[in-house]
Amino acid sequence: MTSIIIVEKNSNLKQVSSNIKELDINKISKLCGFRKSEGFEEAIWEVEHKDCIFDIHLYGKVEGRANTENKYDFPPPVDETLFFGNCALIACKNNTEDIIDLTLEMWNEIYEILFGGFEDLGSDDSSEEDELDN
Repeated sequence: MTSIIIVEKNSNLKQVSSNIKELDINKISKLCGFRKSEGFEEAIWEVEHKDCIFDIHLYGKVEGRANTENKYDFPPPVDETLFFGNCALIACKNNTEDIIDLTLEMWNEIYEILFGGFEDLGSDDSSEEDELDN
């Protein structure tokens, strides 16, 4: 079984085990809860993570009914593409269709890389402001 991530339309991420062995859009659309694969598109990010280079494939439906839009904030360059319903994230070895496990922890790290990193806006910032005021 291979781990993939389903991005639910309400932006929840769900790691699921799948017996998917190839990037078959018909099977992927069924994993996302659709009966047909019409309107499904693919986007690919090439990512270096822990000294390995691999591809993250995003599959999502770009045609759909109002109020079924996927609310998840996808990284560039697909951040301006409107997807409908659930989407799938699948990891493959670089420039191949050899599927590898994609966990939630791994996706969260990759997500940060794809956005160029995030600043930690924790409690340390408030203590620095206090020191500046004195």
